[in-house]
Amino acid sequence: MVLKNTMIELAAKELNITGLDEHLAGPTAVAFSNNDPASAAKIVLKYIKDTKKMNVKCGYLEGAVVDESVVQSLSELPSREVLIARIMGSLNAPVTNFVYAVEAVRKKLAGEEE
Repeated sequence: MVLKNTMIELAAKELNITGLDEHLAGPTAVAFSNNDPASAAKIVLKYIKDTKKMNVKCGYLEGAVVDESVVQSLSELPSREVLIARIMGSLNAPVTNFVYAVEAVRKKLAGEEE
């Protein structure tokens, strides 16, 4: 979304957000994300890479203004869904390995061939 800098300043003041004023010079595009800040960073940086028409001034994350390097780092993170899947896989792996081990012992005791 492209907004006038004065509107961004007014909204930031209303929300008690400080530290944005120095970044609000020239054209400003704003990206919002409620659940996954990495997705907003990915979309913005992909657009910048494709069009080469602008650059990142700053970001706002968890109550603090962050510089371009933090926005770049956020864009390199896997999506929220991928991170959850990785955690679930990590939690599931020990249980799965235990089941395979018990099954191998059962087969050995029963004299079954693998």
